[in-house]
Amino acid sequence: MQAGAEHGGIFKSNDGGSTWIADNSGLDPHHYVPYIAIDASAPTTLYVGTSDGVMYKSSDGGASWTAITSGLSTPNWADPGTLVVICVAVNPGSPNIVYAGTNYGIYKSTDGGMSWTAANSGTPDSQIFSFAIDPTTPETVYAGTWFGGIYKSTDSGVSWTATGSPDYILSLAIDPLTPNTIYAGIYGGGVYKSIDGGISWNATNSSIMSASVYSLVINPVTTATLYAGTDSGVYKSNDGGSNWTLVNAGLTEPYITSMAINPVTPDTLYAGTDGGSVFVSYDGCAGPVNGACGSSNGRNFTSAPTSDLCSVGTASAITGTGPWNWTCNGLTGGSSTNCSANLKVDGACGSSNGQTLTSKPTTGLCSAGAASVVTGTNPWSWTCQGSNGGATANCSANLNVNGVCGSSNGQTFTSTPTTGLCSSGTTSAITGTGPWNWTCSGLSGGSSANCSANLMVNGACGSSMGRIFISEPTAGLCSAGTASDVTGTGPWNWTCASANGGTTSRCSANLEVDGACGSASGKNFFTAPISNRCSHGTASKVAETGQTWNWTCSGLNGGTAAICSANVKVIGACGSAKGKAFYTTPTANLCRAGAPSNVSPNTAKGTWDWICASSNGGSTASCSAKLEVDGVCGSSNGGTFTSAPTTNLCSAGMASVITGTDPWNWACRGVNGGMKAVCSAAKLH
Repeated sequence: MQAGAEHGGIFKSNDGGSTWIADNSGLDPHHYVPYIAIDASAPTTLYVGTSDGVMYKSSDGGASWTAITSGLSTPNWADPGTLVVICVAVNPGSPNIVYAGTNYGIYKSTDGGMSWTAANSGTPDSQIFSFAIDPTTPETVYAGTWFGGIYKSTDSGVSWTATGSPDYILSLAIDPLTPNTIYAGIYGGGVYKSIDGGISWNATNSSIMSASVYSLVINPVTTATLYAGTDSGVYKSNDGGSNWTLVNAGLTEPYITSMAINPVTPDTLYAGTDGGSVFVSYDGCAGPVNGACGSSNGRNFTSAPTSDLCSVGTASAITGTGPWNWTCNGLTGGSSTNCSANLKVDGACGSSNGQTLTSKPTTGLCSAGAASVVTGTNPWSWTCQGSNGGATANCSANLNVNGVCGSSNGQTFTSTPTTGLCSSGTTSAITGTGPWNWTCSGLSGGSSANCSANLMVNGACGSSMGRIFISEPTAGLCSAGTASDVTGTGPWNWTCASANGGTTSRCSANLEVDGACGSASGKNFFTAPISNRCSHGTASKVAETGQTWNWTCSGLNGGTAAICSANVKVIGACGSAKGKAFYTTPTANLCRAGAPSNVSPNTAKGTWDWICASSNGGSTASCSAKLEVDGVCGSSNGGTFTSAPTTNLCSAGMASVITGTDPWNWACRGVNGGMKAVCSAAKLH
C-alpha cells in the first residue's frame, strides 16, 4: 500500500499500515503528492502527480520512479512552472490510456504516460479534481471540475459534454455493478447522485449537507454501502446515499483528504488526514448504525410481509393481523425504527349479488369491502370497494319482471313493427309477414306474454293494369288486395280491395283493335273518298298516287294498321294542244285528263289526231290540232310542156290558178298558216 504525503513524497506499507517506509527512488521527496493511481491490470504499475507539475511512473510497485513529463507543460497563457497535477486515472480496459487532472484542465496519454496532450475539447479548462471511468465501457469518462461541474466523455476524452451538475466537484465514485449510478462529492455541498449516467443529478445529503467531501469510495461487493471522507470525518451510507451516519469512532484527526478500500476484504477501509496520518477500519466503520425500514414499510399486502422488512438493522417479529408492525433494530448501539404494512382487502360481493328481487336490495350487498350507493332499477348495481389498494368488485341484482305487450300489440301496420313491442320484458325476434308475432319474455323468472300485429294492405293494381288485351284479362289483376269481377268489353274495369283499413285501388285494361279497310276500299272515285274508308280503326288522310287513292286504317291500343286504296276514276279530256297548229307532231299538253294515244297526222283534213283515254270507268275524248303545211311545188315545176300543166302542180299545199303563157306560173299555198311556194313551167317550142 502506498501513500502520498504533503512533505516527504511516497511512503509504502507492507503490513496493512502498521509501519511505513519512504519509497522515493527517482522521485524528489520534497514534492507534495496529492494523488496515486494504480493500473488495475498490472497493479505494480503506479502513477503519481505532484504539486510541481511533474508526473512519475513506477513499473515495480514503487521501488523506483521515472519522471514522465513530455507534453505535460503549463499552457502558453499561464505563468510558467505553475502546473499542478491534482488527480490521475488509468483506463481499465486500455491501460496505456492515462488521464491527468491539473489546475489547467485535462491531459491525456495514449502510451502509458510517455507523452501527453491537452484533452479539453468542450471543457472550460477549469481545475480538475477527480475522474471516474465506467468499468464496463471504459470509453465513458467523467471529470469533476471546480468551475463547470461534471463533464462526460464517451470517446475516451476526445470530446466532453457538461452534465448540468453543481460546481466545486472534489471527488467522484462510480458504482461498479451499476455504472449509470455515479456519486459526486461537493465542496461545502455534501453528496450528489445520478442514476442515469449523469443526465440528471439529485442531492443525497441527509446529515452531510454542508460537508466538503474530498473522497468517495464504494464497497465493490455491496455497492449500496459507500463512504464519504469529509472535513468533519467519515460518513457511511448503507442505502446508496439516502441516509448517512458519521462513523468517527477512533478517528482522532477527522479532516479526511483521501480514502481507499481493500477490494479483497472490503470491510477494510483506509483514511488519510490533513494532519498527515493514515487511519484504518477493519469493520467497515461499523460504529452505531440506526435501523431503517425496508421497502415493505407502508405498503399494502394480502398477507404478512416476509421480505424487505429492513434496509438497515435487524427486523423484529411481526405482530398484528393487518396492519402488521415490526421494528428495525439499530446495530452497534444505533437507534431502532418502527415500521408497518397495511392489509390489502379486495372488495367482494355479498349474498344479494346475482339474486332476483322484487325491490332494491339493502342488505347482503358486500361480504368484504365498503358498499357504494345502489343505482339503477333493473338490474340494480353497486360496488364493494377494496381498502389499501384492494380491487373493487362490481355487483348487481335483478328485478323480477313479467313480460307485457307494448302499444304495437293488436295494431295494424304496413311493415314489421320495430317499436312499442313490449312495455316490459325482453322482446323476442318477430316472426311472420302479417300478422306478425312476438313474445315479451319476463325477466328473472317473470311470465311471458304473446303479442301480435296485423298487416295493413292497400289494394294495388297488378301487372294487367293499363295493358292491352284482345280478350278480357284474368291474371295479374292485383299485386295487393282482392280483385273484384272484371266489367266492360274493352276497356275492362275492376278494383283491388284493401285489408285491415287499407285503401282500394281502381284498375283498368284496354282492348287491342286491328285496323280494317271499309267499303270504299277498291272502289272508283273521281275525288278522294271521304266515307266508308275504315270498318275498324282510324282512317288517315287520303293521298293520290298515280291512279290510286291511298290511306291507312290505324289499329287501337297496339293493334296492327290496315293499308287501303281506291281507284281514281278518270274521264279523258283534251289538253291545251287541242286546236293549235303544229308543223311537227305535238308532244305536250295533249290531255288534261286521261292518257294520250299516239298522235297521227290527217293530211286530208289537215289535222293532227289523238285520243285521251279514260280509266276506271271514265269516257274517252277525241282530240285534234291543226296540221300546219308549207306549200311545195310539185313535179311539174320547172318542166316543159306544150300546153299549161294541170297535174302535179303541188306536192304540198293548194295550187292557185295558172297564169301566163310562157312560162306558166302558179303558187302552192300553205295550209293552216303554212308558207306559199311559187312554181312555173316552160312552153315547149
